[in-house]
Amino acid sequence: MKRFVFLPLFFLLLSRVSLAQYGGQSGIQLFYQRDHGFDFRSGSAAFDVQSAHLNGGGFGFDYGITDWFALWSQVAFYSGVRQGGISMNLINEIQGMKLTSPGKGPFRVYAKAGVGFTRYIFEFPGFRAVDYGQAFNYGGGIQIKVSGGMSLILEATQLAVSLPNLTGAPGRDKWDASTLFTTGIAFHF
Repeated sequence: MKRFVFLPLFFLLLSRVSLAQYGGQSGIQLFYQRDHGFDFRSGSAAFDVQSAHLNGGGFGFDYGITDWFALWSQVAFYSGVRQGGISMNLINEIQGMKLTSPGKGPFRVYAKAGVGFTRYIFEFPGFRAVDYGQAFNYGGGIQIKVSGGMSLILEATQLAVSLPNLTGAPGRDKWDASTLFTTGIAFHF
């Protein structure tokens, strides 16, 4: 039985060592995002949001396994929506895979996809509530090399999030899909 545990562990370690020779690049990203078209029909006219533009920013990490494949994780904080006496802020945490075009030139095109969660923070008159939902993100972008260890990031992705159930109304929205535009900088090491 020990061989069945040891053998896969050995091949996993061996594959990681062999991939290390390709010199995948890891890094930290700082970015600004704008969400175009966030909609939320809660089932109550007191808090229905139509085509709101959310602004936010955050940070992320890329772990380059090879020159063309990386695992990534990012956290984004959005300005939220204020309507009447109710406000809603969002925090997204997503991780996934990223495929980058081969080559060492100044322009690197990439595609990425990931899953994670969204945290909704509601502030009503007199109390505060928190709810969580799933998040799916996919899209692509370009990295433009500025110097040896720094790149400019331009990205367009689609973000789909599950929406909280505030009212239990049958006609409420359960999912929202909107486009994110991202600009930022990446520091590579």
